[in-house]
Amino acid sequence: MVDLGGSERLSKSGANEGVRAMGWKSGEQDEPRPTWQEYYHGREKLQETANINTSLLALKRCIHALNERPRFAEAGKPVPRVPFRDSKLTLLLQRIFTGESRTSMVFCCSPEDQHADETVQSLRFGEMCSRVVAQRDGAPPDACAAVAQALQQLDAELKEVELEIRQKEVWEWRATTRTDLVSEIAAGGHVVADEVMELGGKGAVEFYKDDGTEKKQTVDHTVWGQVLVGAEAENARREELLRRRQRLLGGDAP
Repeated sequence: MVDLGGSERLSKSGANEGVRAMGWKSGEQDEPRPTWQEYYHGREKLQETANINTSLLALKRCIHALNERPRFAEAGKPVPRVPFRDSKLTLLLQRIFTGESRTSMVFCCSPEDQHADETVQSLRFGEMCSRVVAQRDGAPPDACAAVAQALQQLDAELKEVELEIRQKEVWEWRATTRTDLVSEIAAGGHVVADEVMELGGKGAVEFYKDDGTEKKQTVDHTVWGQVLVGAEAENARREELLRRRQRLLGGDAP
């Protein structure tokens, strides 16, 4: 929830009351000159009013640009840039206009005649906001629709390929040869008959410290295991479809 405040008119809000200048006007020489601290303290509300008006003007420009983008896209013209970085407010609110959230805007108006100008401007701004179409990452609506259609097509192909894989794949026993490098302790060792081992029983083997004459030899082992075979081409196609889907979503394909 963000409180945007409202446009400020100094003649109505009185934000400029209490502001004192550093110089003197004619006939005010007898009054004490304000300090710099008093000067800046009196301008705090005035500066806040200026910041509110500047941020709301930047927000209005962003809303206007978002409404113009679909019209330019339909006409085949370059879409205008949305100036989200013109103020801190619009930079923080960028995500609410890019399809990453659901946004509701409430406009408070006054029925009094003296505030008719502000009421009309607020209603016009609200009407402008109601015409904004949520766009993901600022892309035009047709681009979003094309990406969604491509994702649906890829998902349908993935389902077909996975069904073919389940129908063709079978488990098969295969023998593989594994080569290990085994160290020999050439120094040998001896049996300590009185030492009790952790698994129970006496007689632990204690190896002598290696004196640098350690030898190594390779030992081949035959290992049997089950592997899935029969759908190698379908698995390769599935991996390619997954990479294409990841690229469409903006991720880095492996």
